[in-house]
Amino acid sequence: MFTYYSQSGGSVPRCTCHILTKDDANTIVDCLDSAVRSKVFHKILVVIDVKSEDATGRIIQAYADSSPNIQILPFKWSDPPDFARARNYAIAHTQTPYASWLDGDEKLTKPEQIRSMLSRAQGQAFQMWVISPVGNGRFHNMYQSRLFPVLPGVKFECPVFEMIDWSLERNGIQREATKDDPIFHPGYIDPQILKRKNDRNLKIMRKYLREHRTDDPQRAHILAQYQKLTAAR
Repeated sequence: MFTYYSQSGGSVPRCTCHILTKDDANTIVDCLDSAVRSKVFHKILVVIDVKSEDATGRIIQAYADSSPNIQILPFKWSDPPDFARARNYAIAHTQTPYASWLDGDEKLTKPEQIRSMLSRAQGQAFQMWVISPVGNGRFHNMYQSRLFPVLPGVKFECPVFEMIDWSLERNGIQREATKDDPIFHPGYIDPQILKRKNDRNLKIMRKYLREHRTDDPQRAHILAQYQKLTAAR
């Protein structure tokens, strides 16, 4: 069923890592380091917003100049942005049977464990543990489907708080939850950054709710996230 790839011994399904980034100069080095250090990704596709204003692009280009498996995909975001569209853009450029994804302010904490997951992959997706400190000693941790088979119909849905799980379910793809390789997501620690992200997300959700008035699972998902954010303000 799968084409196999080996970079440091053993055979695992070939896998592409998707990294989505904009203005992540302070974190993109750790993100790329963790992906490259895993030595398991056949290719690393970095989808960068063409409107990035800091040194993110230059940092990624330096990595790409020394790492032939890194490919930069400039992407023009809509206003407000649609994260599902950006992630599906990466899927459309993927030529391996498996894909994994990170944001530019995240990193793999035990990247060698990606190989362990792929070594037992039989077409299932893997829900990985995401650790998100939110300040004052508090955390917002959760499972997310971060490693998945690349198949027709498998895609992200919803412009923000985007989900791949609905398409996995429609395609009969099982999900295996694991804490073997937690993803560290420190992007919510700084209260000013968190406020900017929340303001951005509210703008995206308001637009979505205005334009989608049917009672479907996607709208219900967006409405639930919207209510959580507005209640916390």
